[in-house]
Amino acid sequence: MKLHYKKILSYQYILVIASIFPILIFGFLTYNDSQEQSAEATLEHIENINKLKKNIVLDYFEHTKFNVNTLGKTILFLQKQAKQNIINIQNLQKNHLENYYDSIEKEIIALSKKDIFQYIYSFKNRGKDVDEEYLKNIFTYKQELGIKNVLMINEKGKILYSSDQTNLINTNVKNLTHAFNKTWNELKSKKSVYFVEMGYEKLSESYKQYAITQFKDVKGYIAIEINQDAIQRIIGDVASLGSSAETYLTYRDESGTFLATNRHIKYGKIGDIKTNKYIDAGFNSKGVDIKYSSLNNIEMVGYMPVVAKNLLLSMQTTVSYTDIISPTVKGTDYFEQFISDHNYNNIMLIGYKGDIFYSVKKEDDYLSNVLTGKYSNTHLSEAVQKVIKTKKFLLTDIDLYKPNPNGIAQFALYPIMDKNAVIQTIVVVELDIQSLTDALSLSSDIYTTNETYIIGDDYKLRTDTLLEPKKYNVLNSFNNNITISTKAVKDSFLGNSSTLLTKDYRGVDVLSTVSTINNQSFQWAVLTEIDSSEIISLTSGLKTNILAFVFISSIMALIAMIGITNEKNKHDKKISFQATHDNLTGLPNRKFATDFLAYMLANSKRFESKGAVLFIDLDKFKIINDTFGHEAGDVVLKEISVRLKKVLRDDDLIARLGGDEFLLISSNFSSINDIDALCKRIIKTVSEPIKDKTRNYEVGASIGISIFPDDSVDPEELLNFSDIAMYRTKENGRNDFTYYDKKMSEASFRISRVERELKHAIENDELVLHFQPQIDLKTSKVIGAEALVRWNHPKDGLIMPNDFIPIAEGSNLIIDLGLWVLKEACSKFKTWKKNDNCTIERISVNMSAKQLQCRRCVENIQKILDDVDFKAQWLELEITENSLISNYETTISNIQKLKEMGIIFSIDDFGTGYSSLSYLKKLDLSTLKIDREFVKDMIHDEDSKSIVEAIILMANKLHYTIIAEGAEKQVDIEMLRSLSCDVIQGFYYSKPLAEKDLLEYLDIMSKNK
Repeated sequence: MKLHYKKILSYQYILVIASIFPILIFGFLTYNDSQEQSAEATLEHIENINKLKKNIVLDYFEHTKFNVNTLGKTILFLQKQAKQNIINIQNLQKNHLENYYDSIEKEIIALSKKDIFQYIYSFKNRGKDVDEEYLKNIFTYKQELGIKNVLMINEKGKILYSSDQTNLINTNVKNLTHAFNKTWNELKSKKSVYFVEMGYEKLSESYKQYAITQFKDVKGYIAIEINQDAIQRIIGDVASLGSSAETYLTYRDESGTFLATNRHIKYGKIGDIKTNKYIDAGFNSKGVDIKYSSLNNIEMVGYMPVVAKNLLLSMQTTVSYTDIISPTVKGTDYFEQFISDHNYNNIMLIGYKGDIFYSVKKEDDYLSNVLTGKYSNTHLSEAVQKVIKTKKFLLTDIDLYKPNPNGIAQFALYPIMDKNAVIQTIVVVELDIQSLTDALSLSSDIYTTNETYIIGDDYKLRTDTLLEPKKYNVLNSFNNNITISTKAVKDSFLGNSSTLLTKDYRGVDVLSTVSTINNQSFQWAVLTEIDSSEIISLTSGLKTNILAFVFISSIMALIAMIGITNEKNKHDKKISFQATHDNLTGLPNRKFATDFLAYMLANSKRFESKGAVLFIDLDKFKIINDTFGHEAGDVVLKEISVRLKKVLRDDDLIARLGGDEFLLISSNFSSINDIDALCKRIIKTVSEPIKDKTRNYEVGASIGISIFPDDSVDPEELLNFSDIAMYRTKENGRNDFTYYDKKMSEASFRISRVERELKHAIENDELVLHFQPQIDLKTSKVIGAEALVRWNHPKDGLIMPNDFIPIAEGSNLIIDLGLWVLKEACSKFKTWKKNDNCTIERISVNMSAKQLQCRRCVENIQKILDDVDFKAQWLELEITENSLISNYETTISNIQKLKEMGIIFSIDDFGTGYSSLSYLKKLDLSTLKIDREFVKDMIHDEDSKSIVEAIILMANKLHYTIIAEGAEKQVDIEMLRSLSCDVIQGFYYSKPLAEKDLLEYLDIMSKNK
């Protein structure tokens, strides 16, 4: 009732304001009702409008510059990204090819040792027949290994057996291909496998390649045909680079360089002559370059050698330059989408020699040269030459340009340069000249004759007029040489801008004001004018307007008084509704749902029917809420509520319990299949994208189900059971549904037991700390140690952190546990510092996301430092990348406050979470710890080594200290030392040690200095 009373008072307050408002307005207007004061106000008004319109034009220019610069930088980024993608794909294809040839080598060696192959060869060499059963066995081996043709050749080169081409039998292998003829005498002396180069085989009229080796126990040779289809498949998957991308191989002999694989983008087949400087380079080096061949035929090409024993191939990967810089995103060309989004006319790309090699609108003399062609004397040609000279962004004036259908155009140009500041490409964006007219025409002014337009220093229009646009417009002005050279315009270009009564381009008396815009390429005058007749008319009608306003205001006050009478009933209904429904979605709330469930349980007992309780939790909702804010979260919740209502039957109920949790109560289902179908409908409708202005949100639904009366007849138990089942769904991968069973409660009880016992352990000092030393690679001194908690359980013994930390993080116990570890570590470290042998500079303690987000985070840590009398610079807090994602603003604020105290921060397991370089710059951290998974694999895995090397290089540039975790072998240490790593933390030096063992370790290390 108290809230209701205040609400009524608020409407009374509105009524008073509504009644006084007309009187105040009347007094104000009456006070200003003088001819002289009105003229002064009009003068100030027109000058303010002119200033506003000028700022609109300047903002348009700045926005255009930003957009075009961004486009240019995006093209440069896409170019660099494509180069790296080509390198990655070629490395992968090269590895696959070399592995394929290695597998062929192993297969032919295995076949050369098999008794059955040597047996058949011996019989054939002596001219004897071979049992058909043995020949079938050869086919079986061949099919299992995926081999095409198997040849058996005697010492003279005669082919005694061919599994797939009987017409080769009794021919000499030197007549098989030119490559066989050239290398036969050489390969006879080889004991190992030899790969014969690609060659044309006349008998099969195709190009083939063979691998050959000697039999193990008999004098003769076995050869297998290399499957070219397999090689083609290995190099075929390059679609991720673009639709024009392809990889092909070439080989060379004394007669030239030829294709070793077929081409599918640019036609070519095996054996065709193919050479260029990149193919030649690919036989002995690797790289990526932009290949300029002809207009609209600019490619990015990657090249590298492929070596398999005696075989040398050149691998080429090519992709059209326009595929790289203008990718297709969700079915739309990137450039087309760009000009559509920003209302531009066209985008052209011009080479450093003036060639237009790309244009969104191909009709604009695409493929011409802007410097030497028929439009070489246009203002675009002059602008290109100026950009080539200055290497800076340029905005042109509006001027004649015949390629444009309208005959005039304005351009913005941006140069893309390489690392040596040499121009590669000039991005040219053609602006829509109508945009400025539209921007200046937007007005809600009291004067209907108020207009603003722009004149160039040639007295031609740069925007259309508003009052007589059919004659005085930009196109007419340029095409028919219509100029406006009124006194106000001329004065402005002479530097005499003022506000005065004059005649405009129509010969009408106007109040005119003008200002100028000075650009590096042009000078414009911005004119704002109002007809004098309208100014006089508006002043004379002032009294009539006041009376009309008073009358309308009185009517409004009366309506407000009537509305207040009906508010009480509406308010009472609203209070009643809010007590049982959710304010945001309008769905029933938990109380309503619990009462409804009790009612359904009574009906179930009465009619001996079954029902289901579905606990629905939205997946990925917290990410949306934390990333885009509560407004985005509210949009998602409202839309999901609408969708869930649509899947219900008439007798079902959907309620919102709070947050992202919903409850669905369904009754009278005929079989469990009905519930399955309902859950699938819910998941399907929830998973569809949610559109909100410029964004799309995607969530899922994890559902837990309890059945009544089978699982329980108590409403709270049914809610609890379905909640437990829902969490099991999340554990199993989310976006699915799970039925409750009693074993789930047992797992829940186990977690509760661990939480309860862990709380007891924190309070009763059952926890102990171990410490892992951190070694400076340059001095071999112990400079730090990481504190790692263990649980000394009275019954289960020493429990490792992996068995209880995740459970603690699932509750607020992680905060109490973290504070215990921090205080204990600080106390121990302060004691060690009294020892002269202690070279440790600081102690490292892990800090969880929940600790960082705690409201009293800074206060708790400050209290511990004060209690222990601990210097802040002795403490290093280790956080993970993922801890920065949730509740970002609070987390960053707490980190900044702790850093101001003198505490050092490091990023643990760097590179394994939601990596972003932006927070490194913002937080100014001191240390990065490389995850052990990268370190332990870097000796055998080039990717891991590259990642470690990249992290160290980046850290050195940014002046971070690098700690490598997981170094266990001498070779790991030497590798990390060669990469300029700073500090090592790993089993090579020491495992985590109890305090006593650590102090002994420090003594030993100090004696070995």
